[in-house]
Amino acid sequence: NKALGKGGCIYTYGYCTIEISDACIAENTAAIGGGIYNGVYSSIDITNTDISANTSNSDGGGLYAHNGSTSVITDSTISENSSNNNGGGVYLHTSGTEFTMNGGEISGNTVIDGQGGGIFAYGNPHVSGFVKITGNTADSADNNVFLYDCIVIEEDFDKESKIGVTLENPPECGEITEIT
Repeated sequence: NKALGKGGCIYTYGYCTIEISDACIAENTAAIGGGIYNGVYSSIDITNTDISANTSNSDGGGLYAHNGSTSVITDSTISENSSNNNGGGVYLHTSGTEFTMNGGEISGNTVIDGQGGGIFAYGNPHVSGFVKITGNTADSADNNVFLYDCIVIEEDFDKESKIGVTLENPPECGEITEIT
């Protein structure tokens, strides 16, 4: 599938709720959210699904989660997706956005000219769960998770994941804790 705008395969917006299980969201292209665009105040629940080989001409190769959206992903894989700007696997945008992933992995995603090969998080989204994040690249270097501005990370975050934090706009919320 190919979308000129948002969401190559799935596009949600405005208090929409969808559930996906035992699926494959693959080989889709869009300007934003190559595989999935989870829009303002929408909710998506994904289980046992492969989100792979999707392409974004801008941000969020596999999944783009926008302001106030909720994305819950269980026992799924986000892999081999790409974006031209940020968030090869996942792009999380703005406070009020919630992203929970338990089980599975985010791996092998690529950003051509930007940051966050696995996850790019901007504007204080809430991130929780337990997931393996490995083997993602941005600008041809290891770059699994890139945090821009402030982010809340809870529970069992994989300590092996490499994290980059920009200093252009340092966080002003909460306590900053080093992940070692």
